[in-house]
Amino acid sequence: MEVGDISFTLVHPRYLDLVWPRVGPCLERATDTSGGRFSLDSVRVDILNFQQLLWVLFRGDDDLLVSATTQFVFYPLRKNLCVMFMGTSDHGERLWLRHRDLVVGALEDFAREHGCDGIELTGRVGWDRVLSKFGFEKKFIVLEKDL
Repeated sequence: MEVGDISFTLVHPRYLDLVWPRVGPCLERATDTSGGRFSLDSVRVDILNFQQLLWVLFRGDDDLLVSATTQFVFYPLRKNLCVMFMGTSDHGERLWLRHRDLVVGALEDFAREHGCDGIELTGRVGWDRVLSKFGFEKKFIVLEKDL
């Protein structure tokens, strides 16, 4: 999906090596907050094995603003597209907020095309503020204790 010189697109795993030097650092900031559930390397393996899908938000031909991964989650009564990780480049954080309509619209279209009933994500509290304008609602919280 494109708006002007901004595009948000799915990256096929065969092109992962081409984008990884720029995508990896963005995703690493996100995987570092996973509480030890994922590492950058485990996400890379998931992308190569089609377990997670890689998305990028570019300005122009090569100015990376955002990297994200998604995966399908199957519940007994529904199928969701889950945003697993999203991270920005050093200069992309404020720019991404200006283009979140494009990102959310593309993910909604993709989810509908693949028979999903909804989109979900688990993230820090700030995501509620960023995504509430699109109809996302805080449904529950996750509490955790490390042992």
